[in-house]
Amino acid sequence: MEKGLSPIFASILLIAITVLVAGIVMSWMTQFSETQTNVISNRSTGIIQCTAADIDIQAVYLDFKANVSRLTVRNSGRVDDVIISAKVYNNLGQSTTNITELPINFVKGDLMSIELNMTGVIETCANFSQATVSTSCTSDAFTSSDPGLYCV
Repeated sequence: MEKGLSPIFASILLIAITVLVAGIVMSWMTQFSETQTNVISNRSTGIIQCTAADIDIQAVYLDFKANVSRLTVRNSGRVDDVIISAKVYNNLGQSTTNITELPINFVKGDLMSIELNMTGVIETCANFSQATVSTSCTSDAFTSSDPGLYCV
C-alpha cells in the first residue's frame, strides 16, 4: 500500500495553488496600478496649472519708525495662486516674522501688500539683503540691488 498523494491529485492541487497566487498578485497589481495612475494624474494636473503661475515682488518698503516692511507683490501669472510664505532677510541671514496672516488667496492680476515685522532684524537700509515670497506654485526674490527698495 502506497502512502502520499496520487499524482493527479497533486497536480490538481499544484494548479489550484498557482491560480490562487496568480489571482492575488493580479488583484494587487490592478489596485496598485489604479492608485499610481490617480497619483500621477493629480500631480500632472498640478504641474500643468503651475506652469501658468508667476509672481513679482515689485517694491519693498522698509519703515523703520514702525519697524514694519511692506512687500508689494503682483500675481502676474495666468492662474489664481496661494501665498504660503513671505520673508525679509538681513545681511546675516536672519528673517522677519509675518504680520499679515498666511496663507493668502492670490487672484491672477492682483496687487497686494504683505506686512512683516522687522524688529531686531533690519536696523538700517544697509542691513537689508533680500525679500522672498513663495506661493504653492512659484516664488520670487527681491535683492538689495533691485530697483524699488524704499527706506523710510
